[in-house]
Amino acid sequence: MEEILQIEKEVRRLTEEIELMRAQMRSFEDRVAFFTITVQFKSNAPEVFPAARRHRSPFEWINQVGAEHVVPY
Repeated sequence: MEEILQIEKEVRRLTEEIELMRAQMRSFEDRVAFFTITVQFKSNAPEVFPAARRHRSPFEWINQVGAEHVVPY
């Protein structure tokens, strides 16, 4: 009889431990739902230096794009 009581006690302890772990898992899952990921993108394009824009065009759209990027036909 002593062994049966010891087994029941151990089963009860393990059941409580499992329930505690399940509650922790639910808590972690709830926290993960609120996580924020921040992503930064960086261009690999060559940098345009201000010296390349010394000559202003009378057309503002060319100044905005950059005269060095406008190809004449």
